[in-house]
Amino acid sequence: MKTIKYIKLLLCATVLPLLLASCANFLDVNPKAEVLDKDLFETDEGVEDALYGVYTTYRSNEIYGKYISILYPEAMSLNFSAKGGGGLDYLAHADFENASARSLCNATWKKSYQAIGYVNNIIQNLEAISPTKFRYYNLYKGEALGLRAMLHFDLLRLFAVDYNANDREAWNKAIPYVTRYSYDITPFYTVGEVYNKVIKDLKDAEVCLEEDRQLVQAERTNIGSSFTDCRVIHMNLYAVQALLARVYWMKQDMDSAAIYAKKVIDSQKFPLMTSSDFVQFERGVLNMKETIFGLYAPTYASNCYSIFGKTGSTDMLTLNPDYENWYSDTQGPTPEGSDLRLSAWFGSTLEVSPACVKMINSMFDSGSTDSQYSGDSYLGVSLIRVPEMYYIMAEALLEKDPQQATAYFDKVIESRGMVKFADRVEGGITADDIYIERRKEFYGEGQQWFNMKRLKKDIQISESNVLDGRLDKNYKMLIPNDEDLRDNYE
Repeated sequence: MKTIKYIKLLLCATVLPLLLASCANFLDVNPKAEVLDKDLFETDEGVEDALYGVYTTYRSNEIYGKYISILYPEAMSLNFSAKGGGGLDYLAHADFENASARSLCNATWKKSYQAIGYVNNIIQNLEAISPTKFRYYNLYKGEALGLRAMLHFDLLRLFAVDYNANDREAWNKAIPYVTRYSYDITPFYTVGEVYNKVIKDLKDAEVCLEEDRQLVQAERTNIGSSFTDCRVIHMNLYAVQALLARVYWMKQDMDSAAIYAKKVIDSQKFPLMTSSDFVQFERGVLNMKETIFGLYAPTYASNCYSIFGKTGSTDMLTLNPDYENWYSDTQGPTPEGSDLRLSAWFGSTLEVSPACVKMINSMFDSGSTDSQYSGDSYLGVSLIRVPEMYYIMAEALLEKDPQQATAYFDKVIESRGMVKFADRVEGGITADDIYIERRKEFYGEGQQWFNMKRLKKDIQISESNVLDGRLDKNYKMLIPNDEDLRDNYE
């Protein structure tokens, strides 16, 4: 990798947990080594080291390095079949009570709240000092607030019922929203309260990150040596706005979702790919055009190879047999398969054919290490890409302005090599068109299950086994027992 401070990322992976060690309980992330902790926040470099340590924790396998970003939602949406056995098979069938499935859930819950504790430590230390102490004080605080909101939001989507759920008892006990790094026990909040807290943190972060209007460039490289370089691997202003669009979209407040999606699109910082970009597609890395926010994660590409391409892996996912039909488009420039994503994102590897090569960097086929990567991007995981903003705009305008909805939708359609819907259908696009395109666009990226959840889609386990999407329990991973049994927090 290039010269940005990734040595510090690796250093903080080992140092920060020593400074910010957690107790055995999943939510008791308590201060340790207070003198060292205070020293860390005496200099700009110390605060940046603490933030890099948080990013390192966020990219761990239990959080965005594997489980939340791809493994859980891709298996549960049945985009892929789980072939490695164990808890993943049970998650895929919504059998969340199974002991192996619970073990996976517990690992993500525990690691996530540990990471949130690290974020809260940064926020509390920053709030205890003058904003004039550090040149980038607002950036530091904005990133931390955005990171706290993002992880709480994804925990909510995984472990709680949907905002529009039928089960009001479960709605009234969602997850804890932890904002203090202390010995205090944090209560469970309602789904609505967690949404409000997520939105507040993101709006506060948006104010702090105003400087990103100048710092984030439309033409990006992976060359940088300071905290303000390469902002797409930081929780930047546009990432916060995109998250607000996603949060409101999940809540089905489409007017508010459109406000923030439009801000990201209108910034013109994140152009859609062109046909030549698909020809030169780099796999398993951040997209230097479309990625709004992603994590630098040098082990992510090898994780993806294990999941999507390595025969015999314990967490292997194999393609849904219908995947090729989903991308077939008989009205494109060529008679069949005109969708550029089909040829660019699927194919064969040394071990599995066909495979989701979209997620596999070819160097990992032979077991090479990330140190050999010399491409133009970062090995890592894209957590938000700009096509999502166009889909949100299309859905928000679907009934109010069908023509404008189709225009937003067609921006992505045309960039993927297909004939625009405006030229092939009368009356504009439909909600089904958006649903289908979302699935195609974010295949392998862990987004489909959440869309299925908000729409209460049935889960087709097999020809004869369909899980009712209206039953909230089919879309709710189980909170670890020792937390779930705590009925009263004060």
